[in-house]
Formats: sequence, structure tokens, C-alpha cells
Amino acid sequence: MGRIGAFLVGGILGATAAMLLAPRSGQETRDELRNRAGGLRDQYGDLVERSRLRATELVKTGREAVDQAIAQGQQMANQAAQTARGTVDTQADRATQGVNQTAQKAQNTLENAGE
Repeated sequence: MGRIGAFLVGGILGATAAMLLAPRSGQETRDELRNRAGGLRDQYGDLVERSRLRATELVKTGREAVDQAIAQGQQMANQAAQTARGTVDTQADRATQGVNQTAQKAQNTLENAGE
């Protein structure tokens, strides 16, 4: 039930006991109970509405935080991918240069051996 529900139930029971023990006529007591019950209903309705609005705000804030975290994660992944591509391209260029140099040396060696 929760603390708020228990508080409301306790308040209703206390008010009911006070009304029943008060020196009034039955009709006056019933009218007073009706009035107080209506007031409690209004207060409870306001509390529920405020709680609903706050929950909606919290959900919105949570969604915004998740969206922001996703965007940051995507940005970091893109940066990491660009860095990796650059490293791969650099290493591929070095390997190609090494192969070309080795091929040139081999050709020069063959030409010199043939002389």
C-alpha cells in the first residue's frame, strides 16, 4: 500500500471515529463524513496527478540521457573506426613500399648476376 496509502487510510479511519463519537445527529454526522471524504478524494486526486506528472518528467529525462549516451557512443565508435582505417592504410602503404623495394632489389640482383 505504501506510506501515502497507509497515511490516507489512517486519516480516514481517525476522521470516521471522531465523527461517530461526536455529539451530533446522525444526519449531521453523515453530512460531515461526506464532506471530509470529498476533501480527501480531492487531495488524493491532486497527489496522484502530481505523481503522474513527476513520473512523466523522469521518464523524459531518462530517455534524453539514454539518447545522449547513444549519440556519444556512436561518435566514439566512428572516431575509433577512422583511426583504425588510417592505421591500416598506413601499414598497407608501408608493406607495398617494402614489397616494391624488395622486388626492385631482386631485379637488380638478377640483372647484375646476368652480366
